[in-house]
Amino acid sequence: MAHQVPHDVDQRIKAYLASGEYATEDDVLRDAIRALDARSKAYEDERMRFRRELQESIEQSERGELAPMA
Repeated sequence: MAHQVPHDVDQRIKAYLASGEYATEDDVLRDAIRALDARSKAYEDERMRFRRELQESIEQSERGELAPMA
């Protein structure tokens, strides 16, 4: 698979290769995808945590268990 990327992205990939941190362009892209996957999972985990807390607050409110805010 050939990768066509904008010039600035190509320069960043080449900089990673020149640093010796990565051996191939595919390695750079693979690691970038892993980072995106991790960021997406963290976002989804946080979103789900927020939804659970919101639902818990709604249920507490419906039961009259919430204290007034100071």
